[in-house]
Amino acid sequence: LDGIPVSWGVIAFHPEDSAMPIVSGRIRNGKFALAQETGPLVGKTTISIEASTWESTGELKDEAAVFREISPDSSEPIVVVISPRMEPVEIKLRR
Repeated sequence: LDGIPVSWGVIAFHPEDSAMPIVSGRIRNGKFALAQETGPLVGKTTISIEASTWESTGELKDEAAVFREISPDSSEPIVVVISPRMEPVEIKLRR
């Protein structure tokens, strides 16, 4: 988040098909992992992230941040396409 690894947070994957389950995982020290068996389903999904860098910065403004758009200047959602055996993905967030 703004160049600082997220201390803690949650990432959620909302499938395009609303009949499919939403999958979420815990972010700790800038990383998250989801097992292939229980992770997000293959296909188009929207991501939402709730995160904090407060443990790293100690600043009140960093207690929590919520991200549902691709950038602060846009209302476009964060959309990715999940594929089988997907390589690790780096997500850079900015306020």
